[in-house]
Amino acid sequence: MRIKLASAYYDVIQASNGTEALSIIDSEDPDLVMAGHTLSDMTGETFCQKIKASETGRDRPVLLIMPASDRAALVSALRCGADQVLFDTVSDPLLFSQVRALIRGQYISGQSFLQDNSGPEFGFSEPTTPFLSTLRIAIVADDRSLARQWQNDLRLPQQYKLSNHTPRSLMRDIEMRGAPDILMVGIDGQIPECGLQLLAAFCANSRSASTKVLAVITAGEDAVAAEALDLGANDVLLNGFTREEAEETMLRLTRLARRKHLADSMHSTVRNGLRAALIDPLTGLYNRRYAFPHLQKMAEEAAKASDPLAVMVADIDHFKQINDQHGHVAGDEILRRVTKRMAACLPGDALLARLGGEEFLIATPSTPGSEARQIARRLCDTIGNAPFNLPGATALIPVTISIGLSLGGGRTAQQTTSAMQLLEQADRALYGAKSDGRNQVMFSRPAA
Repeated sequence: MRIKLASAYYDVIQASNGTEALSIIDSEDPDLVMAGHTLSDMTGETFCQKIKASETGRDRPVLLIMPASDRAALVSALRCGADQVLFDTVSDPLLFSQVRALIRGQYISGQSFLQDNSGPEFGFSEPTTPFLSTLRIAIVADDRSLARQWQNDLRLPQQYKLSNHTPRSLMRDIEMRGAPDILMVGIDGQIPECGLQLLAAFCANSRSASTKVLAVITAGEDAVAAEALDLGANDVLLNGFTREEAEETMLRLTRLARRKHLADSMHSTVRNGLRAALIDPLTGLYNRRYAFPHLQKMAEEAAKASDPLAVMVADIDHFKQINDQHGHVAGDEILRRVTKRMAACLPGDALLARLGGEEFLIATPSTPGSEARQIARRLCDTIGNAPFNLPGATALIPVTISIGLSLGGGRTAQQTTSAMQLLEQADRALYGAKSDGRNQVMFSRPAA
């Protein structure tokens, strides 16, 4: 087996028994673990249980090789945590396809990323929840009565919602409801073309990229199963599905459900992390990490189209006094409410971001000077003309803002002004507004 895998360009580490293998797994962090069903110091099932019991090995794929076609032993191994079980008579094409599918699933699920970057500093310190939320399982076969029979024979917990389809009705259902979480697709091993074409089309569809696929091969050979795996199936059920094989099928579906849950959790965590990196948590506005590149893009688009671009820097006047007199909780609430008032005054295509503290960046595309003046003045009036009534405050809290404004782009512009130049001009104008008494709009010299 080592020679076979090495000839296929896999880096293989060999262990003489289960205990040595467990030690190697801890130190080498392999992408896949393969083991015989019987080891010199423990059974393959015990070996699987030991790997799955560890925090780092719980979701590491494990492939067991059995010496004989024993379905009861296969089900027992799956129950003990094996991700895949093959018999020693397996053909090389199916063996390599299974190895590729298991390693591919490891990376697609993101589990390798989580293992390498799971420290608290990355925000991944929470333990993985064992709860699997409601999952949609679609069963599809050329003969819909067969799909209905499979659905009736499966006895899955309530968090699984099953539906049966023909290939055509599956595509209609995806158009209406989106892709299922798990697809169980029947492939006739004697006439596999239709089933394989459906599998290929489904796996190539971007809308179903996160769906886990179990291919059910009826009366087929290893070559059909190998092709199904290479087309994108995550797992295969050889020799079809009958009521007698219901437990094996349910174990495989449960494994795919867990992989789906892990992938969704990782994607959600990464998405939330990216959002946290770009969004100010107090106001919900974009922060400067997002605002500066976006402002540069707006400036480039304005220059290309010869459209005017207005850039403003707004600052809450005497904000330190608000914090000192009313407390930081009140100050935070003022920031949130000022944000809402400003957002209500701006056009839909405007950029509103918090630069830090009590300072905000505003950019409005296709805005000539007269319109920019009106927007800036309206912002000042909206904030300054209505004091804030905060819970627990003994009196209304008056708040005003000062705004520095710069203008770029436009057909009459003598030269292209970069985003940073516009921002610097607006910042200097803001300083002038502050020095000249606050609660006003000051224009940069090029904009005056």
